[in-house]
Amino acid sequence: MADDVLDKDLLARAAAGESLAFEQLVRRHSPSLMRFAARMCDGDAPGQDAVQDGLLAAWRAAGGYRG
Repeated sequence: MADDVLDKDLLARAAAGESLAFEQLVRRHSPSLMRFAARMCDGDAPGQDAVQDGLLAAWRAAGGYRG
């Protein structure tokens, strides 16, 4: 999957059940999400837990995405 694919296109594909599209979004945005969460949660471990929980919730709700 190319890096030049737009997030909105990946999200639409993830909403259709394409797990590889969601994986690409996770790989693309995890570093910045982890940095932000570590600052907000006062540490790497709580931040990682928060990001993991958020991404799991996003995957579960992806089918409801309507663009």
